[in-house]
Amino acid sequence: MKIKNFEPNSYYFHYKDNLPVKPVSVGYSIVDNENYCWTDLQHNKSKTIIFQYTVSGCGYLTTNNKTFKLGPRRAFIVRYDEQFKYFYKKNNSTWEFFHFTFHDAGDALLSRYFHFLHNRVFSLDEKSPPILVLKNLFGKLREKSINDADTLSLAGYAFLLELKKFFSRRATADSHFINKINRLISQNIKGVSVRQLADNFGYSYEHFSRCFKRESGVTPVDYLVKKRIEEAMNQLVSSELPVKIIADNLGFNDNNYFCKVFKKISGYTPTFFRQNYSEELRQKDIIVF
Repeated sequence: MKIKNFEPNSYYFHYKDNLPVKPVSVGYSIVDNENYCWTDLQHNKSKTIIFQYTVSGCGYLTTNNKTFKLGPRRAFIVRYDEQFKYFYKKNNSTWEFFHFTFHDAGDALLSRYFHFLHNRVFSLDEKSPPILVLKNLFGKLREKSINDADTLSLAGYAFLLELKKFFSRRATADSHFINKINRLISQNIKGVSVRQLADNFGYSYEHFSRCFKRESGVTPVDYLVKKRIEEAMNQLVSSELPVKIIADNLGFNDNNYFCKVFKKISGYTPTFFRQNYSEELRQKDIIVF
């Protein structure tokens, strides 16, 4: 195995060993040049997964048509086959961060788990296990105490394992969060409001909305509307209640608005859905929540 330094405090690895985890680079960078910009096109040939963790200052990541600010304790992870760009803006203070990249061999821990990640940007405490493992690895490289592929692969494996544990714990917490919200909605689907949901968690409206969107990918208002439309579908096929009554039972005071929202979400008018209901319609992705 060869270790090269193309820039200070950054280490690049070249080896032919057939290992389950193949780190490509580990380092600590300080950026103050607005020319600093990396895209998926620059990583595509090497088939890498990129992890970065901001220590101070800030940079930016654009992915899925959204741009995220990467301040202290914010991390991101992206893969070569996604569209992304991470970059520095000159008017910011110096951006300092740890970075870790590894070859996507297809069977590494994080590679198998990658498709289940909901967020590419997330927060990590500086004393969290993944960051402590990364700092320890970086320290050993500076001390030149790692010089064989097996040790490097094992250190990379430890990092990926801790990161996978982090995502698993957060997914469990997210599940509890959403499950509790679903229970609260089902108890009072007509009258419950986003503000009441926020009060139940002891959050302000704004903080609850941010947390909900971060964990679910949609706003709580949109989610509440979708849950009501889902219940409307159930009532349309399980009862003979008029559409107007169903709309009123679910908190829609304007029947025309209800029909408009129902069609936007399901693709069908309430009347058409009731008359032509089938399992095929129910299984369409657009109406499964």
